Amino acid sequence: MSQASGGDCRPGLPINCLWHAALEAAPYLLFLHDADGRLLAANQAYLRSAGMSERQALGQPYWKVFPRRQGALPGCRHSQKGLQAYTDEFDVEGRGFRSDAYAVRDEAGRYLYSIHLMTDITAERQAQRRLSEAQRIARLGSWEWDIRDDRLHWSEEIYRIFGLDPNGFGASYEAFLRAVHPEDRERVERSVKDAMEGRPYDIEHRIVRPDGSECIVAERGEVSRDAEGKPIRMMGTVQDITERMHAEAALRQAGAMFESTGEGVLVTDARGRIVRVNPAFTRITGYSEQDAIGKTTDLLKSGKHDDRFYRDMWEAIESQGYWEDEIWNRRKSGDVYPEWLRISAVYDEHGKVISYVGIFSDLSRIKESQEQLDFLAHYDPLTGLPNRLLFMARLEHALQSARRNERQVALLFLDLDRFKNLNETLGHSAGDVLLMEAAERLREVVREEDTVARLGGDEFTLVLENVSDLIDVAGVVRKLQRALCRPLQIEDHELVISASVGVSLYPRDGEDPDTLVKHAEAAMYEAKRQGGNGYAYYTEELTRIAMERFSLEASLHQALERQEFELHYQPQVELATGRVSGVEALVRWRHPKLGLIPPDRFIPLAEETGLIIPLGEWVLRTACAMGLRLQRMYSQPLQVAVNLSGRQLADPGLKQTLSDVFAHCGLPHSLIELEVTEGALIPEAFDLLCYFRSLGVKIAIDDFGTGYSSLARIRQFPIDRLKIDRSFVQNIPDSSDDASIAKAIIMMAHSLNLEVVAEGVETEAQLEFLREHGCEQIQGYFFSRPLPEEELSAWLMGK
Repeated sequence: MSQASGGDCRPGLPINCLWHAALEAAPYLLFLHDADGRLLAANQAYLRSAGMSERQALGQPYWKVFPRRQGALPGCRHSQKGLQAYTDEFDVEGRGFRSDAYAVRDEAGRYLYSIHLMTDITAERQAQRRLSEAQRIARLGSWEWDIRDDRLHWSEEIYRIFGLDPNGFGASYEAFLRAVHPEDRERVERSVKDAMEGRPYDIEHRIVRPDGSECIVAERGEVSRDAEGKPIRMMGTVQDITERMHAEAALRQAGAMFESTGEGVLVTDARGRIVRVNPAFTRITGYSEQDAIGKTTDLLKSGKHDDRFYRDMWEAIESQGYWEDEIWNRRKSGDVYPEWLRISAVYDEHGKVISYVGIFSDLSRIKESQEQLDFLAHYDPLTGLPNRLLFMARLEHALQSARRNERQVALLFLDLDRFKNLNETLGHSAGDVLLMEAAERLREVVREEDTVARLGGDEFTLVLENVSDLIDVAGVVRKLQRALCRPLQIEDHELVISASVGVSLYPRDGEDPDTLVKHAEAAMYEAKRQGGNGYAYYTEELTRIAMERFSLEASLHQALERQEFELHYQPQVELATGRVSGVEALVRWRHPKLGLIPPDRFIPLAEETGLIIPLGEWVLRTACAMGLRLQRMYSQPLQVAVNLSGRQLADPGLKQTLSDVFAHCGLPHSLIELEVTEGALIPEAFDLLCYFRSLGVKIAIDDFGTGYSSLARIRQFPIDRLKIDRSFVQNIPDSSDDASIAKAIIMMAHSLNLEVVAEGVETEAQLEFLREHGCEQIQGYFFSRPLPEEELSAWLMGK
């Protein structure tokens, strides 16, 4: 190094004057020191930074000349191979330096001196900080991968994006892959491989931070190659695009919602001109996008709202930023419809309205549904008459008016006679026609201020206001019955409707709706008990009968569990031989307090409550077991007949139940007969009866002549026998009508190759008439009443 004058070159150092001039001009702080650390030479830049002259500095330990904040400059690493570089960075009084040190040896490897080149990197660091700050703001980091050494250098921003600590990161390609989401890892590896082969590295993928959170990054990079074209380095950037991707996803979702939502959406500019509509807008209003764009919302006005309505709407939007309510608008077709509309104002960053968004739902169907629900809540959908709810409200209103005016109100409770049989015989469609016709005829009779209602099934009620006395009520009842009795044609059948009517009066029979209904219903049951097609007024005695019926129903629920039922058996006798051919099983209820209760009192209750299902199964099992015992005792096989009700035939589990009984009872199937009424011969029962018939079980029609069956209908079903109802037998031969009916039934049955059994035979004359006209079998008191099993066995043994 030269002295300050720069006139000569220092001997003994490998620095000539040319190099001296070059080093003095270099932007480095340069100095040399020996093995003990004493300065041998320094350029002027170093001396200026140290604040010393060359004379003051030379020979001093270098760390005293240019001290570090964090201790002395490190010494050079000695090596047997001559020159080795060592780099260090440090700060001195707020400035940053990078020192590159070199150890110089002679040919023998002896250490001579060390050279230090110090660069002021303060500005470089400031630029790096600015770059890091810019990368942080842009969420963009830079990286460099030395492919040959597999060393990865990341900027600070990448560590922040990945949530990793630089000291804990392995700084390798594999360490990077571990941070990639497992589902994206294969795709990233494939993209890197493609980049090595010359294709661009441009990929978006997910990463998983150490805390388990995920983010989405966009990576771009380029590969550098050596002279042979082999990849040696890859440099690129990583940008956190999580928020952008989420925003784009939100925009896509919003767009999809705009296009696919069922609500109509329209967007207008600040002047109210339509700039965009969605498909639902077109579907609801009928206006296409081309029809609507550029038009004002006046296009949709219905004319049902006045100017005040729209002024209030816009005042709300200006003051609150939105308006929401029901409004009537007009479709392109001209139809006016209700909609629920919400209009919201959209503002810019200065609070100025730039557009309006309207979202609306078509309320037409909802309105229609509300009206329909209101109708269904108060009216019977089949007949259009008020239902129980509306009827009770009108009855209460009528009673309130009667109290104020001291008038009477009559309540009529009407039930159609034998409707159940007709419904089961002709089908529910025919039954519905009959109910609608009955409702219409009832409307014709009463005054406009009176109320006719349908409570359900075939039960109707009438409220007659301002009646004078019972004579007025009787006159209305007779009109009702005459109106109902007019012949009605349903399909191929001409029917006559009749009804049983019960009457209660306000205030005599009750002062509130519930009491009057209960008493009128009790009177109706009395009218039915008297044979139907009549009417009865309420009395205290009817209340007692009704209470007894309710008590009986309550006891019926437990009677089967308490084994209170028993079977009696009525013999059936062949007229030609006098031989007992079988028995009919008839159920009896031996009540612990009321004694033996006949079937006509509890069977209808069992039907209504559904208890006929378990009771019928018990009857069949018990009767079959008895038949097996009789077969073992009696010299000839006896057929056992058991009744099946329409309710049982409608039970989905009947087929399985009876199959189980038949399979385990031990009685031959040919000795079992199932008796069904005409009303049970509905189409739905056909397959079931055919199945039982295929097992060898006999099928008989019980109480024939009391229903609506025709010859063609009988022929459709698998029937073996007809049983003439006792009502046609009890008056023969004296009644020519009954005698004609009985002869006709026998002739019809024979034409279908069916046997005939006459029920209720009690006299010799009846027996001879039936024998004369070809009836095969009879049963009735002429031979025997229904007997318990023990008495039946004794009776048979005595035959």
